[in-house]
Amino acid sequence: MAIVFYIFVAILILMLMITIHELGHYLAAKMLKIQVTEFSIGFGKAIFKRTSKKTGEVFAIRMIPLGGYCAFADEDAAGSGFTKKKEEPIALVEKTEPNAIQEEKMWHQQNYQQSSGIKIEKSTNDKKLFTYTEAAPWRRLIVLFSGAFFNFVSAIIFSVILLMIVGYTQGVMINTLTQNSASWGVITPGDTILAVNGQEFTLLRGFGAVMSQFSAGDTVTLRILCGATGEILEGVNTQVTLATLADGRPGLGVYLNTAQIVYQPMGFFSAIGRAFLFSFELAWVILTFLWLLVSGQLGLSGIGGPISTVSVMAANISSDFINIFLLLPLISVNLAVFNLLPIPALDGARMIFVGVEWVRRKPINPEIEGRIHMVGLIILMGLVLLADMNFLFGGGRGALELLGRWLL
Repeated sequence: MAIVFYIFVAILILMLMITIHELGHYLAAKMLKIQVTEFSIGFGKAIFKRTSKKTGEVFAIRMIPLGGYCAFADEDAAGSGFTKKKEEPIALVEKTEPNAIQEEKMWHQQNYQQSSGIKIEKSTNDKKLFTYTEAAPWRRLIVLFSGAFFNFVSAIIFSVILLMIVGYTQGVMINTLTQNSASWGVITPGDTILAVNGQEFTLLRGFGAVMSQFSAGDTVTLRILCGATGEILEGVNTQVTLATLADGRPGLGVYLNTAQIVYQPMGFFSAIGRAFLFSFELAWVILTFLWLLVSGQLGLSGIGGPISTVSVMAANISSDFINIFLLLPLISVNLAVFNLLPIPALDGARMIFVGVEWVRRKPINPEIEGRIHMVGLIILMGLVLLADMNFLFGGGRGALELLGRWLL
C-alpha cells in the first residue's frame, strides 16, 4: 500500500506540472483574445467534463494522466502535439470589432488566401475573439511560449519553498570514522563538514560531487563545525591527506552511510534571490544531460519515459518525503526546457513555424506542417516507449535517476 501511495503522489506531481503548463497556454490565449474550445488534463475518455454556459469552453479531466492540451476552434492542441477533431465554432456574443482587430483579421485573410491556395472567408458575423489562424503571429508566439514560461515561474516559486525548508548549502555530520581513517584527530564523531578546500556542498553539488575531483594522496583543507564547542574550524589544523578507500576511490575514511545531512534553511527574502539562480542552474543541468544524450556520451538509459519517471519519483519520495520539495522545481524546469526544444510536435517547433510565417508574411502549408508534427510525435513516442522498456527490462535508470545524486 505504501508503494501505491508514493506512485499516486508522483502522478499527482506530474499532473500538477502539466496543469500549470496548459494553464499558461489558456490564460495567454484568453488575454490575447484567442478563442479556446477545450482545456483538458490527460488523454483518452473524460472522467470529468464541464462546458461553460458563458463561453462554450469545455473543461475536462481524462483517464490517461500523461499530458494535456489547450485546444482552439480551428487548430490542434497548442500544448500536446495531438491533433484534435475540428470542432464547430462557438457562438459568441455579436459585437462590433475595434479597428485594430478588424485590420489584423484582414491581414491574415489576405496573406492566408495568397499562400498554398488556402482561402479564408470573411466572417459575416462580427466576433469579439480571434480564431487561432486569424490571430497575428506575435499573439500565437506568446500563447505557445506561455506554457513553458508558467512552468519556469512555478519552478521559482517551488524553489523558494525548498530553500526555506532545507536551504541551498548543507553540511555533512559525521557519526562514524573507519578504524584506519586519516581523519582521526581532525574530525571527531558529531562534527559537521561544511566545505572542502573552500567548496561548500549545495543542492546540486553535494559531498560526493565535491570529493570526486580529488585523488588519493591529495591534501585538502576542511571547514568543520565542531560538535562539542560549536566553533567553525578551518586552516592548517584541519588539513587531511586523502586515503584510498576499499573500492579504490579517494576519501576521508568516514562512513557516509551513517552520516547525516545538516540543512541550513534560508529566510524568505534570501530564498527569493537564490531561487532565480537555482532555477537557472537546474535548467543548465538539464541542458547538459540533453547535450550528453545528443552527442552520444549518454545512452538510452538517460531517457526517462512516464513509467520510469513515475517509478524513480516514487522511489525517491519513499526514501525521504522531503525529496518532493526538490522534485517540484526539477520537473517544472524540465518541462519548460523540454517543451521549448525545436522538436516537431513540441511548442518550440511550433514557435519556429509561426516565426517563419511572420517573416515570410504567409503561412507554411498547414498540411505539411501537420505531417511534420505528426512524424515528430511518432518518433518522440517511440523513444519514450523504448526508454520505458529499457527501464523495465534492460536495467536502464532514466534521466531523473541520473539526477539522484543531487536528491536530498
